[in-house]
Amino acid sequence: MEQIYKIEEYKDTQSFNKLYKDLMDPVWKSGYEKQSMTDIDVDFLEWILNSSGSNIKFNIKTQNKIVSFIGGFRRKVRFFNQELETYIGGLFSVHPEYQRKGLGYSQFLEMAREMIDKRKCPCFFIYLDKGHSSTLLLKKFVRKENYGVKKLATFNFYVKILDLEELNQCEPLKGYEKIFFLKPFKNWIEKVKIDESYFPNISLLKESDLDQCQKLLNSYARDKKIKLARIWDKKEELFRQLTFKNKAETLIFKKNNQVQGIINYYYMTLRGKTNIKIAVLENIHLKSLSQNEQRSFLSFYLKHIKQNGCSVSIGCNFTYFDRKVFRHFHFVPYSRYMHFVAIGKKDYLSKFKKLKKDDIYFDLK
Repeated sequence: MEQIYKIEEYKDTQSFNKLYKDLMDPVWKSGYEKQSMTDIDVDFLEWILNSSGSNIKFNIKTQNKIVSFIGGFRRKVRFFNQELETYIGGLFSVHPEYQRKGLGYSQFLEMAREMIDKRKCPCFFIYLDKGHSSTLLLKKFVRKENYGVKKLATFNFYVKILDLEELNQCEPLKGYEKIFFLKPFKNWIEKVKIDESYFPNISLLKESDLDQCQKLLNSYARDKKIKLARIWDKKEELFRQLTFKNKAETLIFKKNNQVQGIINYYYMTLRGKTNIKIAVLENIHLKSLSQNEQRSFLSFYLKHIKQNGCSVSIGCNFTYFDRKVFRHFHFVPYSRYMHFVAIGKKDYLSKFKKLKKDDIYFDLK
């Protein structure tokens, strides 16, 4: 009997257990069983998919089983000198038993038509894992469809190892990787002194601090050196980003009762041979702090996440903020690369040049 596939809008905003069980979990087990991968769990799905009422979500079902999914998540940005209502595509997944049937391509095309043709968005953005099958889909998309595609930047990640043994048990490291990670790990344990002199200035974000945080983070959109910057126009959306349940936390640094520093991060599980907890850095603002204040702030963060059971901290290598303090604490490059891509009208995208890592302030999700 021939199976019938139907693209439809994903409307479930209450429970994400079915989406996780039908699709996200099997995709991990099939595609990443030989290496570790961050777990897209039920809480993460709720956090991302319910973040804005204007998000776009499509799934493909057959026999009441979700076999493919893609989302487009609302973003207001300044792109070069223009403010845009746009989207970041994400959670692009096809069940391993239903791949190579054109489902992913059909769904991706449906999302592009919805964003560009129906919602009149001149372009939207996606992240592509270098070497992942989704990069092949995009090549086909370029050949067949009348949309423009522009690779804006390629970037990697930086990591801080807090427990080398736990990481090695989760994802057994190759010999050269052990040597590469061992020196900064030893330096962290033996040589980096924890400066606690400013710890009383540091606390977890409260809702009463939100106005000041919004002002600091939106300063990136006013910085002409940054060519693509997210604009936090909705306070409730920003607060959800910074504090959601047991997923996201934000540390703030106050001077004279004013927020002067922000370190925002979220927790995920790295699934491999074992499971370990990691912290993913997201929204950072440090330039109002002195060098000693920055060091104290970052040491507080590392101590805090270590106490909360994290073995690793990881962040995107966008350099919209000064990275000296991270090098001081021996964050090191990690050889996983991502492409940051814009998709839209050809004549619109032809106006823009490729971006550098310090041209971009944008979140990863």
